[in-house]
Amino acid sequence: MKNEDMLKELGKYFIDISKYIATTVLISTFLSGSKNTMFLAFTALLAAMLFLVWGLMCLSNNDKKKQNGR
Repeated sequence: MKNEDMLKELGKYFIDISKYIATTVLISTFLSGSKNTMFLAFTALLAAMLFLVWGLMCLSNNDKKKQNGR
């Protein structure tokens, strides 16, 4: 039971990181005058997507384990 709870919290943590990355990049691209904003936005979008997928996978694996009765 403890591993399932830890996996669920890890999934929530990854999703939160994804939201923080996306929010930070959106705010910083609007406020900065850098020429590399497209590159930074693309890189941050990839990182946010990666953390989102990891978080959803952790939550999905947790749900599958609960359905199997483990």
